[in-house]
Amino acid sequence: MGRVMWLTLARVLAREAQYRARRRYGRRAYRLARSMLLSNLLSILMFTAISLGLSSAVAAVPAEARVEASIWVLGVLGVFEMFIGGFTMASTLQVLLADRLLDFITPLPVRESDVRKALLALVVIWGGVAMLFLVVPGAALAGYLAGSIGVFAGGVAEAAFCLLMAAGLGYLAGSVSPKATRRPLIRAASTLVWLLVFFSGFMFNFVSRLAERLELEPLGPLLQLTPPFCIVAAGASGGYAALSSACWMLASLLVFKAGARRFWRAVAAGEALLAAEAKVSGWRLWRGLLPASLRKDLTLLSRTPRVLASTIGYMAFPALYIMMSLTEAGAASRFMAAILFFFGGLTGLSAQYLYSLEGEGAKLLYHLPVRRGGLAFRKACTTMLLLAPLSLMVLAAIGYFSGAAAGLLAFLSYMLSSSSSALLTSYLAAREMPDEPTAWTPQTISAATRVVVMIGMLVLYGGLAAALAAIGFFISWLAASATAALAGLLLLAVGVKAIKGLSSPL
Repeated sequence: MGRVMWLTLARVLAREAQYRARRRYGRRAYRLARSMLLSNLLSILMFTAISLGLSSAVAAVPAEARVEASIWVLGVLGVFEMFIGGFTMASTLQVLLADRLLDFITPLPVRESDVRKALLALVVIWGGVAMLFLVVPGAALAGYLAGSIGVFAGGVAEAAFCLLMAAGLGYLAGSVSPKATRRPLIRAASTLVWLLVFFSGFMFNFVSRLAERLELEPLGPLLQLTPPFCIVAAGASGGYAALSSACWMLASLLVFKAGARRFWRAVAAGEALLAAEAKVSGWRLWRGLLPASLRKDLTLLSRTPRVLASTIGYMAFPALYIMMSLTEAGAASRFMAAILFFFGGLTGLSAQYLYSLEGEGAKLLYHLPVRRGGLAFRKACTTMLLLAPLSLMVLAAIGYFSGAAAGLLAFLSYMLSSSSSALLTSYLAAREMPDEPTAWTPQTISAATRVVVMIGMLVLYGGLAAALAAIGFFISWLAASATAALAGLLLLAVGVKAIKGLSSPL
């Protein structure tokens, strides 16, 4: 019985999560939680499609270069596995701690080893195993196309150790984040950990593109020594890549061990569950420059590192890609207006994360004279306020590469597209809020709704960006920028009109 105790505990924890989801979010969420196995299967199918789709690019290169192409493709998939896996595992562990799902185990005569295995099973089996399918199917296809069994073996090893590294990072981020509520230093450290998880894939892309731009010839040999690319390179050709692979595998084991110990100390000592003692500040008549609702959102956001990192990530990714496009093509490119408009539209999607900040306090909003339209407008204003620093960076970059006049026009189109996207996203999110008093969490807006909203924004802003690209190609870049500003202004008016029409109370 002791051999399967950890699996029983993992199942009990999963059922407890289902029960709490049903009690908090209603029957619909219970059905979603109950279909955990189906959700895992869907993730496997999706990751397999991504893996095979990217690995099929190996067939497009000459036969003598397919091994090197396989190293590149499988390495990118490994970075993607660490990115998605670390985020998923950290989110799961944070929910376990924040909802106190481990409280009932403490008084039971259960061995510590069984509890640790149960936590590992809950994180890995329910979601973590699916991450392996980001690399393994692609490794099989790439190995077949390259005619090398070493590529396949290296890909399997890469998938395993990338998952181990992702689990270690997830343990670290998940154990630090729940207790980071009032201590500024801990909040900052937790947010940095989350941002490290979010930006790991992007930073590799940025470095590789920068190296290509600088025309670094020895990039291929250097890449074969860089984790996790070195694992596939070691399987294909050995050499110094094998030594680098051994170091990476050892580092993965150490990070996983350190993360697991850190998480277990947080569980055993209860430090992640203890709220810091609140310090009551002195009463002041002056309330500050910002409205109370905006200050409340900013305060809650600063005390929720995971949501803060998610919001920053959604805002920073488009801005960073714009900066990369500027350095490669220059702001006077024919398609720069389309790029600015499209990425500005994607930036506003971060407004949906601000609703989960309310948490249990959302129940109080139902007893106040709060209308959905006013709430949607305030959340959009908070999003635009957070966008201000990144927008200034974009303005400075555009002005540097294209001059003040053209930069100001392009910046205006970027600001209008991002503001209109924030208004439209906030409007759709406000419509999804429950009619009865309930807590608002990331699960309140269903995954299907998020996907539909994202696809809708991609179609809307992507279609307009394609039209702007055509204008820039056939007429001029300035004409495309002026048209982008006009389109953003019209969408902004549509968003304001839609929010004003949302007059129903919570």
